[in-house]
Amino acid sequence: MMEATCIPAAEHRTQSLLQQIQKLGDGYIQISSPEIEWFAYGREGQIQYLTNSIEPFERLSRILRKCLQGTAINAQGLALQARAQYEQASEVMANGSSASPLLQELDAYHQVLLWLKASGQLNHDQLSQITHQSSLEVLESFWLLPEEDLNLQAIGLTEAQNTPSSESGPTALPSLDFVALCTEVNTRLQRWETFQPELYSPYQRPYLSGTPLHQSNLSPEFQARLRQILIGFSLRQVAMLLNQDDLSLAEQFLPLVRQGVIKLHEPFAPFDRLPWKQRPHNPKVSSLGNSIPVAYNTKATQLTQIAQMSSELPSRDAASAGVSLGTNLGANLGSGASAPSEITATKTWKIVCIDDSPAVLNEINRFLQADLFSVTLIDDSKKALMKINSIRPDVILLDANMPGVDGYQVCTMLRKSSALKHIPVIMVTGNRGLVNRARAKMVGITDYLNKPFSQKELLEIVFRHLSE
Repeated sequence: MMEATCIPAAEHRTQSLLQQIQKLGDGYIQISSPEIEWFAYGREGQIQYLTNSIEPFERLSRILRKCLQGTAINAQGLALQARAQYEQASEVMANGSSASPLLQELDAYHQVLLWLKASGQLNHDQLSQITHQSSLEVLESFWLLPEEDLNLQAIGLTEAQNTPSSESGPTALPSLDFVALCTEVNTRLQRWETFQPELYSPYQRPYLSGTPLHQSNLSPEFQARLRQILIGFSLRQVAMLLNQDDLSLAEQFLPLVRQGVIKLHEPFAPFDRLPWKQRPHNPKVSSLGNSIPVAYNTKATQLTQIAQMSSELPSRDAASAGVSLGTNLGANLGSGASAPSEITATKTWKIVCIDDSPAVLNEINRFLQADLFSVTLIDDSKKALMKINSIRPDVILLDANMPGVDGYQVCTMLRKSSALKHIPVIMVTGNRGLVNRARAKMVGITDYLNKPFSQKELLEIVFRHLSE
């Protein structure tokens, strides 16, 4: 059975979502907005997770690393394994499914969650935390959609193509505490509103703005810390690298933004399509029962006034802001940091780029010009192995087609070296065919960057493989 209805107004969409899941039992609820598809997956009338069509695996991978920082689990390694599972599931469904590409992607996402549970590497609480945090991000932006009729479809498991049917029972994934999730979203959106108009989205990209920084009273050490991390990553990515909540980090950055020390750039596509530019509606959980009636918070105007008043008051100077922020970041950037994914003040990530094209090497070097990276350019693949052995880089960018020794041969030699086989190798190539991908997988390529590429694409793929 597939039903199509309309959510009449934004304040009812959360209630409608839950009611539809309860009515459907097992399956997906798909809600279509002009640029984004939103999904809720339920079993036996309980919501197990929420996702959307905007880079779902980027979100899952980042949250995996965030939630597992400080644990004995190799979060980076697990994220890479999960990505391999995601790509494998996507390929299988693309070759043998009549479902739409969107539903294929959704099912691949679901299969990764099932794999995370079945792998035995996560306990129940850790998996619950991961699905809670990823659903939290989805619901935050979902609540910010403008008030308009949205098309809703209920898709039962028995009729959806390629829907997961291999689960060992309805509780294969933990169900969300949806009331707690809605309450948390409400609180977070209220806090986000107080940061406007300067800070309105966790996908904005903070940069240092040179002149005010020199005029500020920030210590040289603290300035160096900021230079290391503010290189084009989104606020959400920076927060993950610093093992902080993105909302708390935004609150700490805000005085420096208002002082002009930090400038905020627009989100990269496709995250610019998320409705964060809309002023939050501050939906409020007014009843905690089986259904969740949602009403707008009547304090929204008061919160706006508070935000305006705070911007008119003499703000904390950059030095005091630096002390507050430095105290928090210092624990994460200082040399004494102990959590596995934290970046220390003296840490520089070593990147080796191997390509016979000077133009490509120069472009990569320009894109990675930041104190966070030490970039070594190699234009002769025959000499690459010796240089890599002496440098021991954190990430290798490798051209596929080079004269003499090509990228596949270089990677084969790397994987045979006990000292170098663990290094992530990203193949930079214009070949997108399945044969080339299969050959790359056989020799141990970790990831792919297609030519031509943008700075955003390069930073994203390097960010994905920053090792612990």
